[in-house]
Amino acid sequence: MRAASRHSRRKSRETSGGIEKQTSIGGVCINTGTIPSKTMREAVLHLSGFYDKNFYGSNHNVKENPTMADLNFRVQHVVESEVGVTQNQLKRNGVEVIHGTASFLDAHHVRVENNNSFGEYEADYVVIATGTKPSVNSKVPINGGHH
Repeated sequence: MRAASRHSRRKSRETSGGIEKQTSIGGVCINTGTIPSKTMREAVLHLSGFYDKNFYGSNHNVKENPTMADLNFRVQHVVESEVGVTQNQLKRNGVEVIHGTASFLDAHHVRVENNNSFGEYEADYVVIATGTKPSVNSKVPINGGHH
């Protein structure tokens, strides 16, 4: 999506688009990886009073029994905010977001299918972003095992 956004800013007369197979834009960074994990950490520190106790002293009262619901609420709020920022940036830069799975028909045409329908699109240039997968370190167990 970044490539489409950059292209659209540079070529104001040309249309740019991005095809996203997930229902929500932002990929791993916004939806399941970096932002949620860092937000969870910050929510724990905030709800535990870690930051406030350094400023107000050790007798500062915080929520006595924070729950997973409290943490999840904060994470969801931040994720939704980041998705909104990304959607607004794409819209502002004139990038059309098409949800579905794409396949090439030829060098300049793609077919995009989703649960409801399909569409065919033409482009001079196509950038393929394949997504990410976690790196594996044999010294770090994943789900209790070594890989």
